[in-house]
Amino acid sequence: MVCAQRARSDRAAVGQRDVRGDEGESRRVVHGPAQGIDQPSAAIDGTKWRVLVTVPTESLYRPLSATTLVEAAAVALFAVMLVLGVILTLRLARTERDLAARVQQLEAANRTLDTFSHTLVHDLRNPLTAIGGLASTLSRTLVDADDRAREMTAHIESSAARMHTLIEDVLALATATRAAERVPCEPARILEQIAADLPQLQLETAWLPEQVHADRSSLMRAFENLLANACHYATTSDGVVNVRVEGDEHPWGWTFTFDDDGPGIAPEDRERVFAAFQRGRGEQTGTGTGLGLSIVAACAQAHGGSVQLTDSPQGGARFVFEIAKVSNTSSDSTPAAVQPTTAQPR
Repeated sequence: MVCAQRARSDRAAVGQRDVRGDEGESRRVVHGPAQGIDQPSAAIDGTKWRVLVTVPTESLYRPLSATTLVEAAAVALFAVMLVLGVILTLRLARTERDLAARVQQLEAANRTLDTFSHTLVHDLRNPLTAIGGLASTLSRTLVDADDRAREMTAHIESSAARMHTLIEDVLALATATRAAERVPCEPARILEQIAADLPQLQLETAWLPEQVHADRSSLMRAFENLLANACHYATTSDGVVNVRVEGDEHPWGWTFTFDDDGPGIAPEDRERVFAAFQRGRGEQTGTGTGLGLSIVAACAQAHGGSVQLTDSPQGGARFVFEIAKVSNTSSDSTPAAVQPTTAQPR
């Protein structure tokens, strides 16, 4: 009895009491001074209070419902996707910066190369022109010279002319690879101007588009090289070659088909002849520069197209030259081209 009273008195002294909660959990509230106690406490009216909470062990092991598990999985998945999205965004931004810097470097390199090519052509053209002119003057003044001297001066003239042609072709190839500045062009008129300078050419034209948007000088150079290539390989005794040109319009662009009655080009050589400084089999290395068809391919690519080589119904070669139409939705100063599909031979 005395012990019980002392326990009650001790508990009263420190202000400790048991409180029963709603679900049966027991909470012991101590409202006396909390000295030397490690439990969390709060000071109220100058007195430290501490609360001891006892939770039933069965509530800690209560199984989670399927809905709770699904919600937790969804939250975790969302967090993972959010992190991945941030990582991909940062990597994409870095890639775009690297790509923009790379494009600027390439543009600067192209400008440097363009300046170098024009300077080189100018520096080589002038002395070659002087050499050719002096050789021509020398051949006219050496009236009493022997055949050997005249042969040597003629060789100087022809070599200077060939070097001049090579320089012009190299410059044409360098400028043809750049993006074309398009203007309205009339293909029929361009072909007529070219044919007037090729007397051995018998040109026949079928349907041609009245107007196309292209770089006129580039398009004229490509047509000229295709017609000159046909004339170069003429097999008739009088050197006359028949070429038929027909155009066709597609949703993506235009095609121009050149058919000749020459010897044609072997299938195994049809890709090789478009490479720089390559000639057909059996052709002498001293004829031409080996850049004519390379310029044609570069002109087509600059216009968003391509060129294919097959057999012609006339017995010779068929070149299908493609150029793409410009996109009306492009806001750049240089119109974007609609990519063509491979043209099928007629």
